[in-house]
Amino acid sequence: VNMIQFLVTSGDDLAIGAVGACLEDPDQKVRDAASRILPKLSSEFDERLVNEVLLRASNMHAVVRKTMIQTLVTVSTKGAPIVVEALIKACHDFDASVKTLAVTELAKQVRRGNAAAVQAVGEQLGDSRTRVREAAAAALAGMATKADRQVIAKLVG
Repeated sequence: VNMIQFLVTSGDDLAIGAVGACLEDPDQKVRDAASRILPKLSSEFDERLVNEVLLRASNMHAVVRKTMIQTLVTVSTKGAPIVVEALIKACHDFDASVKTLAVTELAKQVRRGNAAAVQAVGEQLGDSRTRVREAAAAALAGMATKADRQVIAKLVG
């Protein structure tokens, strides 16, 4: 994977597909390398990169879905609607580690008071797993407004 970055030019569709496929590799080191290289394949927001990463959103393996989230936020601009939408969906993942990462990254991507994001993260306050609830509470602290307190109260009440 590391050799690919030396062999391709920015925006090379074949390289984007090849490196994107490495996000699904069983070896964590390969996934990490692919995650580091993909943002280097374009100098600006490139929807091809984002879409290539999003192909892994429904992968059966949680480690691949986590890598998808980690990579997604590096190949896009902060707050890009396509990324925010994907992170909101990932907040409802069945795996706790994916869900925790999604709520944390979502809080970094949106402006304070984003209703859809507050709703998605607020729903995680009812999760049975402590670490998910803690991540959701921390994320809400950075993204919810005073007006959102009523929404949050309804979600946990």
